[in-house]
Amino acid sequence: MIDRARSRRWNLWYALTILAVLLASSLVSAGTVAAESARSEPVTVNGKMVLDCVHMTPETHKYAVENNYCTDGATPQNTVYGDCGYSFIYIYALGSLEAQVYYGFGSSLGAVVYRNLGVGWASTSGLSGGWNDSGVMASSTYATNRYINPGYGTTYVALGGDVVLWWGGTCTLLGPTDNRFIGY
Repeated sequence: MIDRARSRRWNLWYALTILAVLLASSLVSAGTVAAESARSEPVTVNGKMVLDCVHMTPETHKYAVENNYCTDGATPQNTVYGDCGYSFIYIYALGSLEAQVYYGFGSSLGAVVYRNLGVGWASTSGLSGGWNDSGVMASSTYATNRYINPGYGTTYVALGGDVVLWWGGTCTLLGPTDNRFIGY
């Protein structure tokens, strides 16, 4: 009987020792995590803001041009770069009041599995329009074009939207714009 009692005490002591070691290591880990959390800096996310020179009333556009916020003449083809890659939109005058809009993007953070884009245009002729371009894909780059008949005058185009990366991240396009005079 003495051996059994001694054995039980030994097992109890052994179990309490193991429990104390586990508890001590847990407290050390928790203290390390808490110390690391206290030392970490807040995360800052920066994004570019771009003035939309396409979707404005004529009075607003006139003010923006007079103050050099927007241009009234032809601008260079526009590519905008950000943390996720780049996006672009160009407009080409083809003659006979027709234009080609060429747009797309490139991801620097991996393949894109879904795009959700929107293109808008407005012309000083009074015509305007746009379209959505959404779909499943498996590439880090995308480019396409569409033909429009905006009438006689300067036509402004803009690209917006977002893409979903293969690992679940979402990137928002930074709104490239372009404009061109479209004539006969």
